[in-house]
Amino acid sequence: MFRSRLHPGWTSGALALSLAVLVASAPVTSAGGPPYGIPSGVMPWEYYQYYKGYKEPPHGSGSRLIPPRTVSQTPKKYTVQVARIPYRHTADDGNVAVVMAHVPAEAAIWFDDTATRLRGALRYFKSPPLTPGRSYGYSVQVAWYEDGEWVAKTVSVPVRAGDIQCVYIVQADQADELAAITANLEKLSPEDQRLAMQQKLCAVQSDKLLGSMGVPVKVMVKDQPVFLCCAGCVKKAQSNPDQTLANVQKSRAKPTGSASP
Repeated sequence: MFRSRLHPGWTSGALALSLAVLVASAPVTSAGGPPYGIPSGVMPWEYYQYYKGYKEPPHGSGSRLIPPRTVSQTPKKYTVQVARIPYRHTADDGNVAVVMAHVPAEAAIWFDDTATRLRGALRYFKSPPLTPGRSYGYSVQVAWYEDGEWVAKTVSVPVRAGDIQCVYIVQADQADELAAITANLEKLSPEDQRLAMQQKLCAVQSDKLLGSMGVPVKVMVKDQPVFLCCAGCVKKAQSNPDQTLANVQKSRAKPTGSASP
């Protein structure tokens, strides 16, 4: 049976955080929209090409859309991913952390055994003020309807003051691929990660998502930072700088990925 638990690796400071009730912002009406000051296209469900989210057929109404208090079944078709975006939350208090959940509209979410009341495909949750430089964490449980029954998955969400963490549903057969891309992007500095995610595609192989072939490679072209999918593209990028920069501009102008959960 799934019940949210405090992660054993958390410090005592995390205990106080885990017991505090999160303050949820007003529900948003446009799924996929970023927080104030955050550019579009950098949320995991926007950034990843061919993102495969929740695609269940309609499953009734009324009590069938209300999750039970406890969920004993594990998911098979979907799972939950966690990704930190390389931006800081500064809209009202830079010492709080924000957790964004991109989930089925009727899904239920618990933070450390505390149920939340918001519904909808995109939900924002805000922590109490945190001590800068200290690490905290939440155990987040998400329950959703899958193949005629309610299932649940619990994940650990590490947070620090100013963090924006994303918790989102993805189809299970895509989970490893997306986790690898996330890990590769997070090996860049925060500034380079922001630039790479805004560029999104390799400046030479325009069908390659940055992070899909390893840690993106940064080169300077006419004094501008450019990101490539791999070291094999460096020579071509530098031999035709005008075309390389044109590819970067074209990549940045492309629509973002699907925002459907």
